[in-house]
Amino acid sequence: MNMSATMSAYNAAMTWARRSGLTDEGRVNRALGILKAKGALERAIVKYDATVDECLCPSNAHSDLICKHRVAVMMFKKHQRIMNEEFDLGLSESFEPTGDYEPEIDPLEVPDAIESWYELRDA
Repeated sequence: MNMSATMSAYNAAMTWARRSGLTDEGRVNRALGILKAKGALERAIVKYDATVDECLCPSNAHSDLICKHRVAVMMFKKHQRIMNEEFDLGLSESFEPTGDYEPEIDPLEVPDAIESWYELRDA
C-alpha cells in the first residue's frame, strides 16, 4: 500500500470519526494498524465477514460504535480511491481475500451515515 495514500485515508477517517461520532479515535488508530500489518485486513474480512456495513466481531456486536475492522475496510476503500484519482492506477475498490474461503463482499454498498466519509477528502 502507498503510505501517502494510507495516511490520507487515515486523516480522513480521523476527521470523520470526530465529526460523526460513529466511532472513536482509538478504533481509527487500531484500523490503521490493521492496514499496515501484512494480511491483517484479509484476516479480518475472512474471520469476521467485515465489510463497510457489517462485522461479526464481538466489539461490533456489543457497541454502538463502528468497530476497527469496518473502519479498516473503509480506510482501504478510501486508499484505493486516492490511488485511482491521484495516480490513475485503475485499482479495484473491491477487496477479495485469497485462500479457500472467500466470503461474498460488496464493499461498494455504503450506508447513508457513512457516505459523508468520501466527501471529507474534497472538503
